[in-house]
Amino acid sequence: LTDADPKGRHAIEFVAWFWWIGVAAMSLRLLFQWIRSRRIRTRGILPPSFDLTQVFDRVRRNVAIDLNVGLRMSRLVDSPMVLGWIRPIVVLPTSTVTSLTPEQLETILTHELIHIVRRDHLVNMIQAFVEIALFFHPVTWWLSRQIRIERENCCDDATIEAGGSPRDLAEALLALESLRIRKQP
Repeated sequence: LTDADPKGRHAIEFVAWFWWIGVAAMSLRLLFQWIRSRRIRTRGILPPSFDLTQVFDRVRRNVAIDLNVGLRMSRLVDSPMVLGWIRPIVVLPTSTVTSLTPEQLETILTHELIHIVRRDHLVNMIQAFVEIALFFHPVTWWLSRQIRIERENCCDDATIEAGGSPRDLAEALLALESLRIRKQP
């Protein structure tokens, strides 16, 4: 555009500023999520019991994971999760050990380890950068949500293929959701 078209130039400048402000806001959102995950890794962490460590090691062998993956218990989380992409750890809410049966706990551990085997933590990071760049488009948010749902479905299917019982998985997910809801204010 030339100087002869000042309205067009101002519109382009407005769009550019809007995009940069959006990228900055979305980057801050990602930064705060990263800070929260670092806080979860370092605060309120309890080492797992010897029995839970043995179950975790058995599940790790069953899933045939090559990485050195740690297991931690936390008071700060309300659902199981994988944190970290260089040295991933599985973090379980402290309430899961007492609220789930051994079979359900093993199923949940299998599910979380399958996320690591599939490298979902890396895909999630790439997805976050795409969300930052394309924050303005509603399809980005819809597609991102669908990818997250399908990622969970794939891990559920792989958990059952790895020898988990569909019933144990369903009951474990229901118990975890019940615990999560009870924890909310």
